[in-house]
Amino acid sequence: MTAKNKATKRIRILIWEKDLNVAALARRIGKSRTWTSQVLYGRMRSEATRRAIADTLGVSVVELWPENNRKAA
Repeated sequence: MTAKNKATKRIRILIWEKDLNVAALARRIGKSRTWTSQVLYGRMRSEATRRAIADTLGVSVVELWPENNRKAA
C-alpha cells in the first residue's frame, strides 16, 4: 500500500469515526463538497483547507498528509 493510499484510508476512517461524510465535513469547514473532496484526496492543495479539515477531525495536518512534513530538496 502506498503512502497516499494509507493517508486516504486514514482520512476515510477519521471521517467515519466522527460520524461525518464529505458533505457534512465541507459544511463544518465552510467549503463546498467538491472542493473539500479534492483537497482531502490530494487532487488540489490548500493549506488553509487542510488545516480546517485536520482541526475538525482532531488530528494534525502532517498525520493526514505526511508529504507536508518533507523538506524541499
